[in-house]
Amino acid sequence: MRADSALLPRQVFSRRVREAREARGLTQRELAQRLTERDYKTDRTTVVRIETGKKADVSLSDIFAFALALDVRPIDLVVPLEDEAPIAVTPSSVITAKKARAWIRGDALLRRADWLSVFKQRPKTEQRDLVEAALGRGMSPLERALMQETINERVDFVLKKLLQEGEKDG
Repeated sequence: MRADSALLPRQVFSRRVREAREARGLTQRELAQRLTERDYKTDRTTVVRIETGKKADVSLSDIFAFALALDVRPIDLVVPLEDEAPIAVTPSSVITAKKARAWIRGDALLRRADWLSVFKQRPKTEQRDLVEAALGRGMSPLERALMQETINERVDFVLKKLLQEGEKDG
């Protein structure tokens, strides 16, 4: 994938803020007002600078505040909607929007990594959900309901074994 055709994250943010604002029928002034109402003091000039790409970069706080004010997920402001659109994660790392969304959600990695190390960095609730989903794969909802106690015991067993294995390696 070519780096020269890829959008930088701030370019994606600029475009997506404008698209989301227009889809909601808001003016730039109204968006600034919605941000201010949510305790994120912003004026129309700042919105214009973001939408035109004149603001050099945006902060995580900007991303979250704009997502809240536009009633969208933060991921929808930082990744193009078109699956094959190229995005430059860094100047030399260009990936598709589809892969970027999977990476941000935690469903994929961009490079080879030790899966157990990555797994251990997830919150305990997500670790449990992943193991439970894997153990229950292929079961009907009725089977899952009938087997829930057994599934919970197996989840506990698998998590214990995985985390013990990680301690041996680390």
